[in-house]
Amino acid sequence: MVDNIADTVALRVPASAPRRRWIAPTALAASSIALTTVLAAGGHLPAQPYVLLVLAACGGYGVMVAAERRWGGLGLGFVGASVIVPFTVGIVAPPRVTADLWWYAVYGRIVAVHHASPYTHVAADFPYDTVMRSYGHAWRHTPSVYGPLFTAFSAATSAGSGSSMLSTRLAYQVLALAAVLTASVIVWRRTRSAGAVAFLAAHPMVALYIVNGGRNDILVGVAMLGAAVLASQGRERSAGVVGGLGALVKLTGLVGIVALVVTLATARGRGAAQRAAAAALAVVSAGYLVAGSAAVLTPMNTAGAMFSRGSVWKLATRVVVPSPHLALAVLGVVVVVVLLRTRWSAPATSMTATLTALTLGAAYTLPAYVAWALPPASLDHRSKVSRIAATQGLVLVAGYGVFRHPFAGPAGVGLWWAARAGVPLVSLVLLVQLTRAVRRTDQVPDPRGGNDIPPCGEQEAPMPMTLVVIPTYNERENLEEVLTRTRAAVPDADILVVDDASPDGTAELAETFGVTLGRVTVLRRTGNRGLGLAYRDGFRLGLARGYEVIIEMDADLSHDPAAIPTLVARVHEGADLAIGSRYVTGGSTPSWAIGRRALSRAGCRYARSVLRVPVRDLTSGFRAYRANVLERIDLDTIDATGYGFQIEIAYAIALSGGTIVEVPITFRNRTAGISKMSPAIVAEAMILVTRCGIRDRIHRSPWVGSAEASHAL
Repeated sequence: MVDNIADTVALRVPASAPRRRWIAPTALAASSIALTTVLAAGGHLPAQPYVLLVLAACGGYGVMVAAERRWGGLGLGFVGASVIVPFTVGIVAPPRVTADLWWYAVYGRIVAVHHASPYTHVAADFPYDTVMRSYGHAWRHTPSVYGPLFTAFSAATSAGSGSSMLSTRLAYQVLALAAVLTASVIVWRRTRSAGAVAFLAAHPMVALYIVNGGRNDILVGVAMLGAAVLASQGRERSAGVVGGLGALVKLTGLVGIVALVVTLATARGRGAAQRAAAAALAVVSAGYLVAGSAAVLTPMNTAGAMFSRGSVWKLATRVVVPSPHLALAVLGVVVVVVLLRTRWSAPATSMTATLTALTLGAAYTLPAYVAWALPPASLDHRSKVSRIAATQGLVLVAGYGVFRHPFAGPAGVGLWWAARAGVPLVSLVLLVQLTRAVRRTDQVPDPRGGNDIPPCGEQEAPMPMTLVVIPTYNERENLEEVLTRTRAAVPDADILVVDDASPDGTAELAETFGVTLGRVTVLRRTGNRGLGLAYRDGFRLGLARGYEVIIEMDADLSHDPAAIPTLVARVHEGADLAIGSRYVTGGSTPSWAIGRRALSRAGCRYARSVLRVPVRDLTSGFRAYRANVLERIDLDTIDATGYGFQIEIAYAIALSGGTIVEVPITFRNRTAGISKMSPAIVAEAMILVTRCGIRDRIHRSPWVGSAEASHAL
């Protein structure tokens, strides 16, 4: 969608950014070079340079994420070139840091060659299998902990590869690479952000453990990503199916499914949650019924039975080894706490948080486990939850690099002890931060709907993936206050200023304020082409970048930014469009003259009567849209360029069957700047209403809704 407006708009970054835009690409290149060297040299590297290169790769990635978040500078082509080199070397080289793919093959051979269940048999039961004997001895007495879907793939791979170790490892490595590339494409299409793609694909864990190691954890992560995207599009059943497939790879995918269902129940009601849950349950039940009850019980019996060196539980095991059941119970409580605190978030955020809590609090955790949460985290890669997930991966990659490659001398001994104590301690700190990373809703909105809601500003709810679109033309005098108050009202939202080449320097001033406030982007358009087209371009950009809620408001302070959380809360409850209304109980226009108020009310009544849409304030420009309702209607069919845009798009949503609610607001006159209202804009709106009303009566296609249906959630 962005390509359609590329000729008329240009995305700008703050003016001070170009001086430092080189930092992110340089850090990414350094990380890529270090990873490539580690993968290419592998076992030929002495322990000391190996550890230093792994630390350099992790440090470069960390700097890249921080620099990109603040100054940008990454392009998709550069990101692609930076990751394809280590990925290629990772496919060519045998596994360097993990041998799990060989055990995937072992369990596959138990099925394909020996016709037994890998959940009730172990490798030691087949001592004369030459392939099994060549894969090592660490897990010879451990049954499979992988889901039936992945076991079926392993069996097919073993049947096709036979005793060929090359074919075996390439099958798993290519599958992992395909999963990474698929996730990267989805993230790019949803965000149009090279930084988001780099956040996922350039993580050192991905090249070392996923691509080179052929780990199946990325399959769970891709399933969680797909489920989150489908849920954001209103396709709850499809989201449940995809999430269920992830649970058939590893049982831990069930945690992501639970997070998905809880967020859907909170935001959209019981029906949406039931659709997702039923679809996921059907898929998971079918898979495990075919595999047998042992496929479920075996992974559950082994969970928590071991304590890995990177686990937070290592802080306790130095004093006394806790019971595995206690470890699982504490982990369950932590995951539930994080889930409840993120239930008002977007599905991707909640799934990222709960899966990250699972890996941070588990008794047994490995770097590759971060792949469960990293793909959905990339959809909002600049959020604190996503940064915690990525940081955990860096800590584990660096820690296990030190654990597995100790070297002599004071530096080596000191580094080993620092990792031994530091990795569990940092994991604990990250876990505490995760539980505090998202705000809980202080007051749950009334699910019965209606306009009897708390006054604007009293309701505070987290607003993940939210974009505030503010069109401007010569609004320099109001800009600082409107941006500051908007950032105070919604600190986690992104702000998009759509400027129509204001001669007073509004765009330049917005870029300057963006440096201070953060997450403020300026979309420059050529010439003053109208409010409606400005909103259309802003909406397109928001949809292309994967935002779930899009706000529209004026820049003249007639709309109080403190009311934004209330509008978004209505969308979270299930509305497709929440309108800040002057003409419902509680709404007001205190500074208007009697004549202006009468004219405005008459225009709204006329539009409501002719279009037969039960909305009292169709011309209000203070609104919150659910993103998928904007995807459902065709923005190109919205013709109005002035304030008639508000009427036309609300009418289109009503015709599509969307739910519209009204929230009372106080509308105040601008105190600075010049109003853009003109008789031509009023005439355009009235002609639009009349034309649509006549057309629909001729074609007998009025909206079959009612006031009660549109206002009841």
